[in-house]
Amino acid sequence: MQTSKLAALAALGWLLTSPPASAAELFADDFELGSVSRWPQQVPENQVTLAPLAAASHRGQFGLRMSDDNGSTGTGPQGFLGLVPPTALSQYYFRFWLNLHTARVAGEFVVCEIESIPETAVSSVVDLRFTLPAGQVSLAGYDQAGTYQEDGTAAFTLDSWHLVEGALLGLGTGAGSRRLWVDGVRVASGTDRAFSGVRLGQLKLGEPYADKRAYRGDFDIDDFRAGADAPASRLVLTAPASATEGDCVPLGLSLVDSEGVAAAAPYEVQVAVAVSGTAGELFTDSACTHSTPSATVSGGAPSSTTFLRPATSGSATITASHPDFLPAEQTVQLAASSTGTGAQQSLRGWSCDVAPVPAALAWSAVLTLLARRRRSQ
Repeated sequence: MQTSKLAALAALGWLLTSPPASAAELFADDFELGSVSRWPQQVPENQVTLAPLAAASHRGQFGLRMSDDNGSTGTGPQGFLGLVPPTALSQYYFRFWLNLHTARVAGEFVVCEIESIPETAVSSVVDLRFTLPAGQVSLAGYDQAGTYQEDGTAAFTLDSWHLVEGALLGLGTGAGSRRLWVDGVRVASGTDRAFSGVRLGQLKLGEPYADKRAYRGDFDIDDFRAGADAPASRLVLTAPASATEGDCVPLGLSLVDSEGVAAAAPYEVQVAVAVSGTAGELFTDSACTHSTPSATVSGGAPSSTTFLRPATSGSATITASHPDFLPAEQTVQLAASSTGTGAQQSLRGWSCDVAPVPAALAWSAVLTLLARRRRSQ
């Protein structure tokens, strides 16, 4: 099966630092500055490092590497980065890509914690906890009365990248909730949480608390974002179920959150589009006259449209991808064109003008050919 890559991965665009696209996205760090200077609080620990490294990158040049060789006994913090969200928010979302490596020494620790104001008996209203070597992730936290409530546990594959998203909803009410998604699937949810009078406190990322400080190992984080609205997590590709080869086929590209609701692009997203089963070319216009190497969703926009001209008939699988979002795929059945295919299609628009020949001149040419034929006989 022939595969045609219709867009370069636009790596240069991915290396650019990505500022928030709107006021709803309150904090973002892709670690492309090569430092953690955007974080107001940086709390180190002996034999623990939190630093951007090329080896920790999921997208672009740098990702954040958390390396813990402390190996202490008991419980407590092991180093983290901190920020303080606006306290008046009634809901708060966070997301990041995480690669949790196989541990050198097993342990149990929190990677992301959100404290509450006023502080409860133990102030974390969100604990995103990982257990090794079992490879498990769990969501839990305290309510206003200081009751610690578990919201769910799920398997978490080690040594591979996963999109991790969390939400804290209904702050200031008696019907709050916590949610956790991994790779676009909700894996934990706690409802009817008593959050009356509770406001957002500090968010901590790294290893703000370890249940078993004996843990020794590394994990990588990239493209952290947090804000008041659910973040975009997945690309959606919309194309007609069938078309004809040579047609200018519209491809709708949009971003949605992990519940399938439209979400704005956090920055200009250059989407790589690949097609298997046919060759073709991407265009920016419905007449397929202006070619483009990739499809683009503008920062702050939820969607865009690009166009594909397939060269051959058959079943074509179209894939849209970008390293910061979960990919999309759709199959289109392409019928044969009655006006030609392949090279014939490329001749569209070409013409050859032939001037009329006078009748006397035409008869003269015929008589000359007949005379030549008699002589040859």
